[in-house]
Amino acid sequence: MRFFNSVVFTIAALITGVTVATPPSILVPADVQMAANIDLDRVKANPLGQQLVGGFQSGITASLAEDPESASAGEMIDALGFDPIADAKRITVLCSNFENAPQSVCVILELQKTTGNLEGLLLAMPEYQSSVHRDYQIHSVVLDGDRLYGSVHTAADGTKRVVAGLAAKPVHQVLDHFDGQTGAELSRRLPLATGNLVDVNLFALPQAALSEPPFSTAAEMIQTAAVTLSDQGASLRASVNFVTQVDGQAEQLRQMIQGSVAMINSMAQNGTDPGMALAANYLQSVSINRSGKTVSVTVEIPQAMLAEQLSAAMGN
Repeated sequence: MRFFNSVVFTIAALITGVTVATPPSILVPADVQMAANIDLDRVKANPLGQQLVGGFQSGITASLAEDPESASAGEMIDALGFDPIADAKRITVLCSNFENAPQSVCVILELQKTTGNLEGLLLAMPEYQSSVHRDYQIHSVVLDGDRLYGSVHTAADGTKRVVAGLAAKPVHQVLDHFDGQTGAELSRRLPLATGNLVDVNLFALPQAALSEPPFSTAAEMIQTAAVTLSDQGASLRASVNFVTQVDGQAEQLRQMIQGSVAMINSMAQNGTDPGMALAANYLQSVSINRSGKTVSVTVEIPQAMLAEQLSAAMGN
């Protein structure tokens, strides 16, 4: 009987563990209009991502080499106490007001379990100031004429997050939501473990998108939109899901997108616009589908083609 009880207890514990386990997520303000997430670990594991990171590192090294008074990249990493490129795991960008984006955007940089000497080095930055919000020290410095506010949040697992913005308020709000300091009705849970390189969710559309037809007509139909970019091995898959208010609008939107693709292909065949020819290359494998109120557009783009164009753009 004791053995039977142990088996039952073990099975129950396993079932409970499976039920309770949830993908990683963060609490963010419920009024966010846009949430973008870049999984830097996946980007750095992708060939195109490695090409971009390599170009970025080369650019920094070349820039530092041009200034005889500047420290080398290695010396700067030693002073910082960690390698920001190697240790950066994720970037999340939140915007709560498209009409006043500079004052409502918050950028969250997720690192490993250390920020090295970052907070100490900020003291030497131009016009450094400091304030306190709850248990957090809010640092602010001036970069390129703009005052930047930021703080460091430590997650339950010890992961460090640098929270920054051009205003103190969005930084305070994100810190409060991270710590569950606001009611559930004021928070939105943003999943982090998506498996994609990039995820962008639009919970509202910018008013600028409503200004001119035909975009204004389409934008008025759309309630939310989601964009993802994922690594499919030989190709990158870009997907966009539009959710409309009613099924009829979704069908109209599908037809509008289908017509636009056909127009691009026609203009590319006529050879009148090089830009259209490039767009047609990207749209060779486009798939447009509708299910209820949702219109899905998916494109598979060969990574080799993107790598070649990226090399040309970077002057390699």
